[in-house]
Formats: sequence, structure tokens, C-alpha cells
Amino acid sequence: MRLDKIKSGDTVVVIGDDHYNTLGVVRSLGEAGFVVALVLMSDHATCVTKSKWVSGLRFAPSDASVYEALTEICAASHRPVAVVPTSDKAAIVVSGFLEDLPGNCVAPGIAGGLLPLEDKATAKALARSCGLNTAAGLVVESVAGGLEVSKQLNFPVIIKPVVSVEGLKSDISIAYTSEEASQCLKKFFSGGYERVLIEEYICGKDSHMVEVMGYRSRNGVSSVAGVIEKIREYPLANGSTSYARFVSSHDGIDLDAVRSFIDKAGFFGIYDMEFKFSAGKAYFIECNFRVGAPSYAMTQLGCNVPALWVSGAVLSHPVSDNRPFMVEQRDVFHVIKGNIRPAKWIKQFRDSRHIFAVKGDMRPVRAYWSDLMLGRIAGHLPVGKS
Repeated sequence: MRLDKIKSGDTVVVIGDDHYNTLGVVRSLGEAGFVVALVLMSDHATCVTKSKWVSGLRFAPSDASVYEALTEICAASHRPVAVVPTSDKAAIVVSGFLEDLPGNCVAPGIAGGLLPLEDKATAKALARSCGLNTAAGLVVESVAGGLEVSKQLNFPVIIKPVVSVEGLKSDISIAYTSEEASQCLKKFFSGGYERVLIEEYICGKDSHMVEVMGYRSRNGVSSVAGVIEKIREYPLANGSTSYARFVSSHDGIDLDAVRSFIDKAGFFGIYDMEFKFSAGKAYFIECNFRVGAPSYAMTQLGCNVPALWVSGAVLSHPVSDNRPFMVEQRDVFHVIKGNIRPAKWIKQFRDSRHIFAVKGDMRPVRAYWSDLMLGRIAGHLPVGKS
């Protein structure tokens, strides 16, 4: 079924976890007039479920339950039903049973599944074939092999899971010496990893992360929706955007090469590609085959990526905006940890767009802070005797 037949009033299934990315997609689609059915990949309610735009809710903690939820939602509709995953895990699961979904279900993915391109080494090879720069690095399967590669690359190095869903983003480590590399590698392999990727750590005075967000429609047209220049991240160790701005283009990033990567991958859906910029060059880091976490910031600018992809629209150029945006519930921790002066942060907060606390849909925000505070209080309560 053609994607351009989906219109406002039709059902869109959002599949993801307890994250502000999922909340942003729910809001984007709800504001565009779509009926949002939320499939949460957990077994309990979260702040996301409190959004006024959630019209239907299912809990699906297993792959099989995701498939069951999708088939049941599609069976209950005589109209086409679109699917928007918001996490790597959700994207892989949906793509894995792409060919088995009902005929009225329009889901993103790659024929044969996404998992091969979730392998960072494979994705880097594809990126190089499209003319994108990549950092030097190799996949290793032992501590000894990792130390040898680290010495060949010269320190510092970054050590990370080869496939994101094989581990945790928080496991990503930077080593500045052989001793640190040895400790990091031992932690990875003793923690159950069978292989890790070691790369040259790109750093310098002007180093910063850049995101390119876009989508490829069913008719094969790839659109770049936005280029994000990150100003701050939190947590610092894993590169999550907390304060950033949209730019029309960025030095060192060839948007035609980005489109070529998506086309060669054979991907149909929304993507989020990450780069590290340093010394005048941009290095491809990875491609996430799902909606990028700051997508709601683009919706606030009138570029509603989830709704545009669902409706089959094509963009002519990326959005840009001089006003920064803030993922305020994350960025505030820079104040708490003393990374930025409170007065400066408050000014930036006032001058920026906010993608979490949104007027008209505050129940998720209240639930988030309430759960966070109660969790912290509970963590400090003495354990009673039974």
C-alpha cells in the first residue's frame, strides 16, 4: 500500500521506550491530527503514557508481543496504518518481521532486516563508499588484540559496542593510556561482550557533534530535514543532545553523500546520522535508523518529520533557526554538577526552545519529575527489617 494514502485522522503506531524521543514523536503526530497508538516496549506505565495525544496504549516487552500488538491494531483498521519506531531496539524488531506484517501496515526498514547495518564496522564501510570520512579503527575480540590496536591508533582511543543493542550506551569509554585501555577492555569482555570497536578518538579545540536528520519516502526520494550542531550534551560520556541549534549546512558534511548512504542502504523510513567535527573535517560516527531524539524541536519550527514521512511529503531543503533548543530536563544537570553557572543557564533556558516542558501537554512532565524525585527519595530510605 502506498504511503501517500495515509492522511490526518489515520492511525500511526509509535513503538519505543520510556524516553523523551518517544514523547516528542507522540506529540508531533498528535498535533498533526493522527490517531496515536502507543506500543511501549516495557511492562509498566511511564511519563510518556501520560501524554494527551496517546489514544491507545499497549505494553509489549518482547519481540513477539510487539508483532502481536501491530497485527491486532492493523486488523482493527480498514485504513492503512503507519509505524514509527523511536529506539534502535524497536527499529530492529519492526524491520525483522517487515515482510510478515499485514498488507495495510506501512513500516520502515530494510529488506532482510536492519541488524547488518547496525554493525558499526559495516556502516563505516558503507559511509566510506559514499565519500564520507570515518575515524581509523578495528573490531577486536580480546583484551590483547584491543591493546595492540590501541597502540597502532595512538591515544586517546574510544571503545564502544559494535552493535548498539548488544550493550549499553553508557559502556562507551575513552582511554588516554594503555593502562586505561586495558581496564576498559577487561570491563567490556568480563561483562559479556564478545567483540568491541576501537577507534581513534577525534578531539580538538573546535570538536563537536553534528546530527543530520531526515527520511526516505516509499517513492525512493531521500530528504534531509535538519542539521543539528550540538553545543552541549548530557550525559557527557554518551553524547546525548541537551543544548543545540539548527544550521542550514555544516562544514565538512556533504548532504548528497548522506542521501547516497541512505539510498545505498536501501532504507525506507526516518534516520538520524551522527558526525564528529574536528579540525575542518567531519567524521561519520553512526546512522540510527529511527527518529532522532531532538525531532520535536523541528516540529516546533514547522518541520514535523514524523508527520511528513507518514504522509509521503518531500522536503526541498533543511530547516535552520538562530534560536537554540534545549532538552531542559537533561541540560539542567550541567548546573547541578557545576559545569555552567546558574545565571548563564537560566538566560539560555529563557532564550531557547524547550522540547520537554510543552504548554498544553504537561502531564508527562509532572509525572517525570515526580517519579525522579520519589525514586531518589526511595533510594535514600533505610531498608526496614522483615
